[in-house]
Amino acid sequence: MENEAGAAPDYDRTLMLLWRRTLGEPQGSRGPRQRLSVDEVVRAGVAVADADGLETFSMRKVAERLGLGVMSIYTYVPGREELIGLMVDEVQGERELPELTGPLRERLARVARELWDEFHRHPWLLQVTHHRPFIGPNGADRYEWQLRAIEGIGFGDIEMDQIVNLVSGFAASAARASIEARRAHEISGITDEQWWEINGPILERIMDPGRYVVSDRVGTAAGEAYQAVSDPDLAFRFGLDRILDGIDLLAAARASDDIDRLSVPAGSLAVSVRPQRLENTMATQESAPQTEFPRSIGKVATRELAANGYTRFAQLTTTTPAELLKIHGVGKKSISILREELAERGLSFADGS
Repeated sequence: MENEAGAAPDYDRTLMLLWRRTLGEPQGSRGPRQRLSVDEVVRAGVAVADADGLETFSMRKVAERLGLGVMSIYTYVPGREELIGLMVDEVQGERELPELTGPLRERLARVARELWDEFHRHPWLLQVTHHRPFIGPNGADRYEWQLRAIEGIGFGDIEMDQIVNLVSGFAASAARASIEARRAHEISGITDEQWWEINGPILERIMDPGRYVVSDRVGTAAGEAYQAVSDPDLAFRFGLDRILDGIDLLAAARASDDIDRLSVPAGSLAVSVRPQRLENTMATQESAPQTEFPRSIGKVATRELAANGYTRFAQLTTTTPAELLKIHGVGKKSISILREELAERGLSFADGS
């Protein structure tokens, strides 16, 4: 992000401003003597963004709303992007975070709904770049709260971060579609139903029903159910339910199988439990294969090794730990145990380890 002068954002001063209630409000170093507080400037910025969005958001507009000269505003905050960072943290703390109770599914649904509601109160939040965010007290409290929703389930730390990102990203995407649908109505001045009354007859003339059999059937059913082009609230609830289904299955797998924590690169979710394995997790567990390996490597690792043709220690001498780590359920702990067992038998992996 860059400020209006094109310079890199003033992160040090912005962090001081974000944590001003803890560190004390910094004093301006240039321009006329301040007569307002940073809080007042931030709240004015939120009001401007709520009214106009971020496309035309400027320091000048905020200054005008406060009755300040445009240069005076820079005695409070370094620039536009820094002000937006303060505004984001401000709205993240405008409502008390609800208590997280109930089962995992209910807690994560509350996390998603909190974001959904916030995006609808402040649509401009969806226009903010979050790749390298300013870290303020309310944002930090929010992240802690979100993580506590899944603490103690058995997920690894990277999985926890990715689950929060997954749920948050979905809520943002669904809210964006909902807000765009609302704006389409506001800009056009007609409802979806009115739009269809205008365009439907034309589409019926030009679209061959023999070519679009399935889409005609599904589209008709959807249109009758929604009485609109789409149902954003239903899309949010349906999509969230499917995501929570997957997280429930992963949680069940973590609880029922002694799986080694997987080392997952940033940007990917450690949902490595394949559908056929999920059936076994959620229903009855299949009989463990007959192998020479100790139970301490875990049921999933034992099963998957057998599925890949490894049931005896002698077979492990033909492969390497790197290859075995590619097998689902086999982690570093399993490799360490197998290496010790091989050594006791005077054997080793193919790479000599």
